[in-house]
Amino acid sequence: MSNEIIGQVRSTNWVLGSVEGNVTQVGVVHGDIHMTAKRRVRSAYLEQVRALAPGNLEGRELELAALTAFCTSESTEGGYLWLRADAWSGKSALLSWFVLNPPPLVRLVSFFVTSGLPDQNNRRSYVENVFDQLLDLAEGPSYTDLTAASREKHYRSLLATAAEKSRQRGEYFTLVVDGLDEDRGTDGSPDAYSIAGLLPAAGIRVIVASRTGVDLPEEVLAAHPLYRSAVVEYLSPSTKAGAVRDTMIRDLKRLLRGTPVQQDLLGFITVTGGGLSAEDLAELAGTSSWQVKDDLQTAAGRSFIRRPGTPPVYVLAHDDLLNLAGDMLGPRLKTYCQRLHIWADSYREREWPTNTPRYLLNGYGATLTSIGDVPRLLEYVTDPLRHELMSALTGHDHVALDEIKAAQGLLLSQAEPDLVALARLAVHRASLYVRNQWIPPHLPEAWVQVGQFDKAEALLSGIGDLVVRSRELRSTGEALHEAGEQRRAGVLLDEAEALASSYNQYWGTWPHSTLAEVAMRIGDHERARRAVNAIKLQADRAKTCASLARIALDKEGHEEADRWYLEAEEAFNEEDPHVDLTVLAEITAAATALGRSSRAAALVERILGDAPLVEFDFPGLPSDPTSVRTVPEKDKSTAADTLAAVGLAEVACSVAAKISDVDSREDCLVVITRIIAQQNLDEAEQLARSASDVSYRSSRLAAVAVAAGRKDDQSRATRLLVEIDDMLHGHSLDQWPRFAIMATAVALADSGAIERAESMVHSEMLPSEHTAGALSVAVALIRRNEVGRASRIVASTEKASRLAAAQVDERRLLRWVGVLADFGEFDRAEQLVRSFPTDVVRSTGLATITERAVIRGALDRAQRTFPTIDDARLQRRPLLELTRALLAQGEQQRAVELAMSTTAPAHRAAALTFIAATSRTPKLLDDVMAIADEVAGTSTQGVILLPALRAAADLGDRARATVLWQRIQAVVEHAKRQPLETDEPLRHLHLPSRLRTLTEISDLVDGRSRFSAADEIPDLGLYGPESFWHRDKHPSKWVQLAHDLATHDWFDLVDDLVEVEQATFQAIMSELDRLGRRGVLHPRAFR
Repeated sequence: MSNEIIGQVRSTNWVLGSVEGNVTQVGVVHGDIHMTAKRRVRSAYLEQVRALAPGNLEGRELELAALTAFCTSESTEGGYLWLRADAWSGKSALLSWFVLNPPPLVRLVSFFVTSGLPDQNNRRSYVENVFDQLLDLAEGPSYTDLTAASREKHYRSLLATAAEKSRQRGEYFTLVVDGLDEDRGTDGSPDAYSIAGLLPAAGIRVIVASRTGVDLPEEVLAAHPLYRSAVVEYLSPSTKAGAVRDTMIRDLKRLLRGTPVQQDLLGFITVTGGGLSAEDLAELAGTSSWQVKDDLQTAAGRSFIRRPGTPPVYVLAHDDLLNLAGDMLGPRLKTYCQRLHIWADSYREREWPTNTPRYLLNGYGATLTSIGDVPRLLEYVTDPLRHELMSALTGHDHVALDEIKAAQGLLLSQAEPDLVALARLAVHRASLYVRNQWIPPHLPEAWVQVGQFDKAEALLSGIGDLVVRSRELRSTGEALHEAGEQRRAGVLLDEAEALASSYNQYWGTWPHSTLAEVAMRIGDHERARRAVNAIKLQADRAKTCASLARIALDKEGHEEADRWYLEAEEAFNEEDPHVDLTVLAEITAAATALGRSSRAAALVERILGDAPLVEFDFPGLPSDPTSVRTVPEKDKSTAADTLAAVGLAEVACSVAAKISDVDSREDCLVVITRIIAQQNLDEAEQLARSASDVSYRSSRLAAVAVAAGRKDDQSRATRLLVEIDDMLHGHSLDQWPRFAIMATAVALADSGAIERAESMVHSEMLPSEHTAGALSVAVALIRRNEVGRASRIVASTEKASRLAAAQVDERRLLRWVGVLADFGEFDRAEQLVRSFPTDVVRSTGLATITERAVIRGALDRAQRTFPTIDDARLQRRPLLELTRALLAQGEQQRAVELAMSTTAPAHRAAALTFIAATSRTPKLLDDVMAIADEVAGTSTQGVILLPALRAAADLGDRARATVLWQRIQAVVEHAKRQPLETDEPLRHLHLPSRLRTLTEISDLVDGRSRFSAADEIPDLGLYGPESFWHRDKHPSKWVQLAHDLATHDWFDLVDDLVEVEQATFQAIMSELDRLGRRGVLHPRAFR
């Protein structure tokens, strides 16, 4: 309940884009309606082409005539024309002019591969831009629901459709692609292709252009027209293009021989690749910003362009100019690098003041990466003070994280990556991630809903927990899709899919199932199919397919829904006695929604019947154990919600009634009430009033009030809100149920009482960290088109969440505690452990320190730390370890004193028994028997006496062995007389009727080791990253660790890391010292 947001925008009817005329909804429509105005996407791309085109084209009449002839001649149908020329020949100028001024009846679809515009030089951008232009020409339905994963499949058929439509209209269709040589490669996926690999093999006229001497990519088959039949024309250089190039080169030479300031401007812009402002350049060159602007705006500066920004920055006007300038400057570039570094160091030495140039915060890291200066790169991208300023100026850490990722990529490209350097980066990456753990569920999604897409993506970049990241990628991707940002949505969902594929399905299949559901809701059928196919367990696949059937019924229609339902039934094993309740509920819901009433009735009977859903045989019970219906409470709640969603209210309530925990049961019933209210307000109100407790009843009625307002029953909504207020009169809002507060505020916002709703957000929800409630109110305001108010609530929610930031789970730091102790850093380890808030984790850490101190021979330190282990269950192993070490040094009396000081009787007896056996002091066994007399319970007595019996046998002390034997026989007989349901494992201990050889006794005790007290050690649920996520395999442990450091938190890997490379320990220590109080491992972080 706490993470649920009421009234997501995606569950309403809405219109995106500009619409001329009225918008009318007719009749009853199941599901959402998304109406998008027709986009003039082709003209939008032409605007981009216009930015590349010259103001006028001179001296190209013959070439334009040849292009026209190619496009209109019957002999060129389905052919290729390949224009080749050297750089600066005017290829782009010619083709951009031709595209903007096509001959009559010629329909051109174009793409200009260029690095001069952002993200316009790869396969994905080609498909997206060409796809949109083809939609215009094909005059078919808009494929708004396609993402990057599915557009390419439709691109090929759409290309053929657009060409055929043009032929039917008597027009000539031609595809124009300029700059094949500037294709910057694929997106890295196994089936990725270059742009050339996507060009049609037959049936369509294509004009391509590239530089001479370009080799085609490997995926272009030898039979492709580019190899076999393309007409190759070598374009003569344009006089004007050559003149522009010559002018720019002359300007570069003039600057190279100009004043010292002009030379500096050229040098610094070249060495940085751009990104410096006029003020930065002035400071570097030792002049005024006025002088810089004057030089760059005069004839000498025509080779530069001013890129808009805050502040504006200067870059060279062409990639070739940048390369040429680098060649011209030659060895002098090194000098400019050194001066740039000195300038950067001056700000670093001043601890990054607020007037630090933006380039040094977002640009300098990329420069260091490009030149491969690893030592300096490491110092800068791991500087905590720099990170603080970057965060203060931008409000997030994604720039710092991107720099660290780039540095990791540089190191991982080495044959044997530098583990020390990667460990240093990992410390700071983890610190940045952990301080972003404040991000509450749905906050990135909420930023999308108020139109702040960049803000949402910046927040996502700071989420390091892969499980949380996977969840937020899906919800934010869906929100972006609904906002019309299909490209952004596709990127996020691609990452979510990659994470799902690496998740260990032993822990569940939710990453695949939830991704499939999102994909189905947005119409990405291919992604939904891939997600389902990846699910290994048939029961989970059946459950997911049934869920998709209901979504498909809402989005696609009955035929598609039937296909998914039949697949669910095929995967469902009805004979399985261990069938999951949630699987049954999901298939029941799908059958109900699809009108398969007899099948639904049979499944309902099974859900509510007496047959067990899960059977367990408990050892120790009678030979014919009864079947026990054991279903987790969470599964009951999930099943009830699912059944309520399809109108099976009575069945849902019956399942909810089986939830034993009262609060959990009521949470479930509130959800059921809210679901029913969307279908039948009267029935929902009746259910709400059946709650006897006033707080529970107020929550249910609040859910009905929200639904009433949404269904335009404002009088009911107002009546219920007044009643809720009266019911809870005299109670402070902090005593109200959280859901009642949230639902009341949402209902108020829906009804137009915006100020009251906002007041509840700021006075009650945010102070109590009820972020889901605050965001629900924001969504309600968006519904009323109050986007500005909603944005302020989202911003306030973010601010409040930052103040309540979480810390790293202390259990995950126990590996680091052990490593610190291994290296003798006992004070540091103990300081960290004592800051842990959880008793059992703190005791585990202190036990670890004690054991490692013994291993290092620091017995005094171990003996000082041991008494601070508060959890008795964790004392046994360090006690015995320390006892062994003391005895090895001849410190028997000290060992005895240590044993006698131990508070836990079983551990005290174990230590004394060990001392007796090791030092051959049988009289200590008398103390052990005395301890056994003090304790209650046969199990504990057995734990104490059995090892003592073994020690007496090993010592050859038949007299004491006989006494112990008799004591144990009495304990066993007592255990056998206890009721069967009691936990008495000693009842199964079978002793010989009389004592024979001492060897027989030793063997007997050895076979009963399962009664050891070690079984009492608590399980802290510690699992390494390999448990949850499948990892790529690498040739050596060194390389494996290097790659793991780039994706997982260092404290999950540190024990393996220091084993492979000990120098990483000191590197981690140094970086933690640099972080100081800012670090997530500082003791204050846990207080």
